[in-house]
Amino acid sequence: MSHVATVNVQMTSIDALVKACKQLGLEFVLNQTTYKWFGQWVNDYSAEDAAYLNGIKPEDYGKCIHAIRNPGDPDGYEIGLMAHPSGKGFLPVVDFWGMTTNKNHIAHVVGRDCRKLIQEYSAQVTIAHSKHLIAAGYRMQRQLLDNGTLNLVFEK
Repeated sequence: MSHVATVNVQMTSIDALVKACKQLGLEFVLNQTTYKWFGQWVNDYSAEDAAYLNGIKPEDYGKCIHAIRNPGDPDGYEIGLMAHPSGKGFLPVVDFWGMTTNKNHIAHVVGRDCRKLIQEYSAQVTIAHSKHLIAAGYRMQRQLLDNGTLNLVFEK
């Protein structure tokens, strides 16, 4: 079975993606042109986030520009980063089938909707754009709330 999904997000910074992956214990693989997934589209998933309903052709499943993998699951599925439909940045695509039975599954690590990856990516972009605050003497503190939300707090 395949449950290939995507998220409506536009990731434009490779540097922030690399740092986000590292923070989550994942590996960003530059210029990897395929990602591991079930390997065959069987048209068994049609929820709102289904990749084919969001402009990704099933014949392009498994193809990507860059990939993200979990070194803790060397034979497991990976996240493919495809060109964003806007022509700028990347769109994550992942087959989340089997994530509930494998705690190392890439979708388990980033969340089925890639929430943890998107949140960490956003944090890394914010940090990159906040260097002037740190240079001005502000301290940054990461706060992970009980609901899983990550807050960045800058204090002087």
